[in-house]
Amino acid sequence: MSDADGKLEAAQQQFDAILASFSPTADGNEQLQQQQKELFLRWVRQLLRRENAMPPNETLAHNDNRHSTNLSVRKQLGRIAKRLRELTPLEYCLDIPAAPASVDENQLAKQQQQQYNPSPSTTTEAAKLPNSTAPTTTVPVSVTSSPTALKRHQPHTVWPVAGAFADCTAQNTLHVDAFLFDDDDVDQLAADGILRRHFCTKCRSTDVEQFNFISHSLTIEELHHLFTVRLPSLDGKVLVDIGSRLGTVLYAAALYCPRIGRAIGIERDPFLYELQCQIVAEFGDCLPSKIELLCADVRDVGTTSKVTFFFFFFDGHADVDILASADVVIMNNVFTFFADHAEQVSCWQHLRAHLRPGTLLLHSPSLELVTAHLCPSALGFAFDDWLQALHIGTAAMSTAVSVGTDTFSVYQIVANE
Repeated sequence: MSDADGKLEAAQQQFDAILASFSPTADGNEQLQQQQKELFLRWVRQLLRRENAMPPNETLAHNDNRHSTNLSVRKQLGRIAKRLRELTPLEYCLDIPAAPASVDENQLAKQQQQQYNPSPSTTTEAAKLPNSTAPTTTVPVSVTSSPTALKRHQPHTVWPVAGAFADCTAQNTLHVDAFLFDDDDVDQLAADGILRRHFCTKCRSTDVEQFNFISHSLTIEELHHLFTVRLPSLDGKVLVDIGSRLGTVLYAAALYCPRIGRAIGIERDPFLYELQCQIVAEFGDCLPSKIELLCADVRDVGTTSKVTFFFFFFDGHADVDILASADVVIMNNVFTFFADHAEQVSCWQHLRAHLRPGTLLLHSPSLELVTAHLCPSALGFAFDDWLQALHIGTAAMSTAVSVGTDTFSVYQIVANE
């Protein structure tokens, strides 16, 4: 047997094994098994169409066009990131470590203000990162050009006291928005002394311990991976991003998936909501009109027959349960740093009550990691009874595939009762 024949036989055996894995077991859910089998076969059909439906020269042209499209999307996301850096107050996107005891904090604050918020007479070109190739980092103190005036206030952080992130505190953790500042930007900020990587446990003046760096946003690379590898086709589908923050997932969804049905962001912070509204309005020339924004606590969504929240570009019905209409839900560790234990419990209870069976839930990092500290008796349910991790061996649906330092896990809702 030739090597080619051996590889073909092995591939056939693997395919047969995958199909056999969808057979209902004594304690299995037949409907869920059938749904997963259909998802897998749909992916196979899409793959075969891409590989075999076009002659080699057309396939090459198709791949070139797709590559060109991806580059165009990244360019547009880069434009959006640049504009967000201009609009977003510094404390929303980059933590500057507290000043050492020996440093005049007022003077340090003035220096930082001058670096990140130049006077009105200073052009944005003068406010670039020290690396000449990096985008501008102008962060105005206030912005009045949005649909409503963007009022700056200190973002609210709830530091976890239990679970996988309990070692993160206000003293040892810095937030750097990964969509606005990439690794090269952070390295340059550290090299220039603007951002320190270490602190002293007593006076914070010497390099003794390393800061924990966290981000509440996905990088452009992570967004690319999410919408070109992790997710199945979103044509005609409804995507809901819980805790949409700067709106980056929504922008990427609209750009990578122009035939998406709806891309809905739920954000309870009024400032971040208004910021998203302004970006959608300003970039209407490149963002398909599929983005809808809702300013509300997720626990209030779907609880009343008349929605009293603020919508932007919302074309649905006020009494529609947005969560129940979702085909795909994206969550980027949205509760850990913004809700205490009791709030996290109530949030998950609400999601369980409203997300319908069959909905895909993508969470970063894994739910097993971020919910291990939540007691099932307090929740009133076990996560294993509510959803199931998808272990289908495909690039689009396999679980816990690393992207940079993070992992995305894919789950499917099994039941909501």
